[in-house]
Amino acid sequence: TAWLNVDHAVTLDELKGHVVVVDFWTSCCINCIHILPDLKRLESEYANELVIVGVHSAKFSTEGNTAHVRQIVQRYEIDHPVLNDNRLQMWTTYGVQAWPTVILIDPLGKILGDYSGEGVYDSLSPVISTMVNQFDARKAIDRTPIINWILTSWYMAATAIFIALVLSEDTA
Repeated sequence: TAWLNVDHAVTLDELKGHVVVVDFWTSCCINCIHILPDLKRLESEYANELVIVGVHSAKFSTEGNTAHVRQIVQRYEIDHPVLNDNRLQMWTTYGVQAWPTVILIDPLGKILGDYSGEGVYDSLSPVISTMVNQFDARKAIDRTPIINWILTSWYMAATAIFIALVLSEDTA
């Protein structure tokens, strides 16, 4: 297992106070790719309340290679944390049976349910909205940014480009 777009393993404890969507996907599943715009839309609309964590659970052994998963993450501009679950440990722990499946977790860390298939925006947005309102009324929503995932990804890419430029100037 390896984490992408973050510099450490993400834990549920550090996500307390946020609504969490865990997205189980695999790179060979077109339905998994089809829900990415829905996830981005949710991330945008609930930017201060929602954290999406992707879990790449390979259907075929050739998909489980972290370099392959990294290429897919970059190709589809996935900015949230992604776990390469190449041994299907998380898949088994959460009892997932189909791609794509999303698990919804409330701000206290309780699993509220799951949804399999496409159309996750229409299914999740009203639930997330209600949950944010209810937990906000109890002062259980933490709008403090955990980690700026996009900045982390951008910083890593920019650092690599800078190093490459410096090295190319040294050899010129």
